[in-house]
Amino acid sequence: ATPLQNDLMEVYRLTSIIDDKIFGDPKTFKEMYVSRRNSVLMNEELKKRLKNFCKRTLRRQVKEYINYPKRTSIVETYEPSDGEEQLYDSISEYLQTPHLYALPDGQRTLITMVMRKLLASSSFAINATLKKLIERLEKILENENNELDLAEDFDTMPQYLDSFSEDVADTRHENDLIDRAGITAELELLKKFSNLAAGITDNAKGDKLCIALEKGFQKIEELGGQKKAVIFTESRQTQKYVLDILNRNGYEGQIVLLDGNNSDDVSKNVYKDWKKRHKNDGTISGSKAADMKTAIVEKFQNDATILIGTEAASEGINLQFCNIVVNFDLPWNPQRVEQRIGRCHRYGQKNDVVVINFLNGKNAADKRVYELLEKKFKLFDGVFGASDEVLGAIENGMDFEKRIAEIYQKCRTPEEINAGFDKLQNENAEQINNQLLETRKSVFEEFDDEVIRKLKFHEENTVQCLNAFRRKLYDFVIMCGAYSVSADENEFRFKKSSEDEEIYNLDWKDAEQKKETFLHRSDNSFLNTWLKNATEKILPKVNIQFDCKNAGRNVNFFKDKIGLKGLLSVEKMKHSNDDTVFGEYLILTTINNLNVEIPNDMLDRMFALPGKISGTFTGETAEFKELKEKLKESQKEKINAANRKFWLEECDKLDAYANDLKEGLERKIRLVDKKNNEQKKIFRESVYTKTKEETLKIRDNINKLDQKLAKMRRERDLQFDEINRQNTEIQEKIRKQLAGKIEVEEIMTISFEIV
Repeated sequence: ATPLQNDLMEVYRLTSIIDDKIFGDPKTFKEMYVSRRNSVLMNEELKKRLKNFCKRTLRRQVKEYINYPKRTSIVETYEPSDGEEQLYDSISEYLQTPHLYALPDGQRTLITMVMRKLLASSSFAINATLKKLIERLEKILENENNELDLAEDFDTMPQYLDSFSEDVADTRHENDLIDRAGITAELELLKKFSNLAAGITDNAKGDKLCIALEKGFQKIEELGGQKKAVIFTESRQTQKYVLDILNRNGYEGQIVLLDGNNSDDVSKNVYKDWKKRHKNDGTISGSKAADMKTAIVEKFQNDATILIGTEAASEGINLQFCNIVVNFDLPWNPQRVEQRIGRCHRYGQKNDVVVINFLNGKNAADKRVYELLEKKFKLFDGVFGASDEVLGAIENGMDFEKRIAEIYQKCRTPEEINAGFDKLQNENAEQINNQLLETRKSVFEEFDDEVIRKLKFHEENTVQCLNAFRRKLYDFVIMCGAYSVSADENEFRFKKSSEDEEIYNLDWKDAEQKKETFLHRSDNSFLNTWLKNATEKILPKVNIQFDCKNAGRNVNFFKDKIGLKGLLSVEKMKHSNDDTVFGEYLILTTINNLNVEIPNDMLDRMFALPGKISGTFTGETAEFKELKEKLKESQKEKINAANRKFWLEECDKLDAYANDLKEGLERKIRLVDKKNNEQKKIFRESVYTKTKEETLKIRDNINKLDQKLAKMRRERDLQFDEINRQNTEIQEKIRKQLAGKIEVEEIMTISFEIV
């Protein structure tokens, strides 16, 4: 539900969580694979290094196995009032002014985009920002600290700051800061806008909210879902406004909020009650931010009808019990929209999901943004919403937003706006088409065929294995004292005490429908006790008679096997070192009275027969002992082969990691060397352009850089030696660990006959 933003640095960070010795430092990775991402050689190298860490399964690949619900969209069109339209046009014209004092150096593009989003959100949202701009200009006039912080109003601001950090600073004359007349004029203009915004008490979009919600609830009732809705906005001020609207229209007491800090009284009380309720059950994580989200979501699921969230609510929460997603403000980034909808439309959702969007009928740019998200990215309808291929074609969602912001900023007439969006749409269509053509060659998609093949294989084998496992588990619990409830061998009754009896079910779907307890091996105390007793029991060598006359489901299979005799042993081989168990393997050795091996599927059926100890163990034959040793040696060789393969892969990985570290050191030297060469070029030209003193100063800088380079190269060689030493040490440690020891424990040895 959280889409990868197609930024390879995200791949770097994710793989580094798994193993911090896959790649070197971030700068080296970026230089090798991001800056050179069009290099075929680099792409092949990255594929090779990711192969053991990247396992990618797309929703469309599992549609045969998972019943994903559909998305249905509702569009509520509104027309802003004259006051709202005047406010929008005035601020839009202000933002298109070539030179503004209120916006910080280097953040003109970012702040302009954020203001346009807040302007589209509500008059209350933009007014809060206008007041901060006013305060900033007043402080400039008073020569005070005049930083502008919009994080409180727009809680994704930190993420945008990271993305826009490379914006070129605005060209501004030094005497701008003392242009008191210009600053004062702009200050008065902003105050005029603020007064206009303050005079708007209701917004047309807000007036349509309850109407749209009722349509959504009616649709969900038809689809069989719960009456619950999550409303997303990009502004905390708008969040408060939406809360006020809903409180005044019959939803008071049915609403919870989720934003970046949840400092409101309702959230504090919800959090306080949640902590009391889960004081001793291990639910509390200790992270207030995470626990606050958990508390709000639990309150929403159990008691509330509506959750109003900012972008903070689009991350890290599961709302699969909710079926309505309301985009009160529609992000320009399709990946953010997908992330919002993914809170509800996800694996585990039982009903179709309704997505409600609002559209300004008077705004040509807003219409084109919606058309782009709805038609090209297919976000709001269908099974998958934004299809895996189309959403994956966007290189970077932030860059996409910048392109849209540029159209809002530069285009003034409807004709210019349409031309701008036509160009963006055509470029995007070409990018998507190219992406689809190159799908099989991309860094990730080469895994698709293997994923589908494995899913097919595992589907067939998993069903068989689950059925066999359930049957064996059922036989086991009945043997241990449980009572059968039904003929399908899924349900059984167990008396925990004389007064405490419970029905368990081995099929989780059936258990869910019948409201019975699904038997989890991991946390069921009586089952674990039975298993422990069974596995610790010392089994004597005996002769067992298996009765095929009462074979039940296997009667036909054993018709021609009456009189069959043989030997069977089960041994457990454990591969470990002092503190780690690498693997445990069961070795079954079977032979009949004609010295022929017996297949495992026959043994499975044989052990399902009624049996009894009869007579004495016949003893192991020479052929049986020879076969047993052969099978043990075969398993040891498999373990050694797997160890060799793993060790070689680890060596390759660590060698590549060491090369990354060396490349990082070389990169630093290259940067200094480049600077030195630039200084030498300036020095050669200084004969004609510089004074003698300036030339001598440049020469001094060159000498210092030469000395620095010589020192860096000496240190590099020493660090290379240290990297090689550590690499060899780690590889040798892995080799010794894998060598470990192999122990064999006898589980049981019997002779048997079928009667």
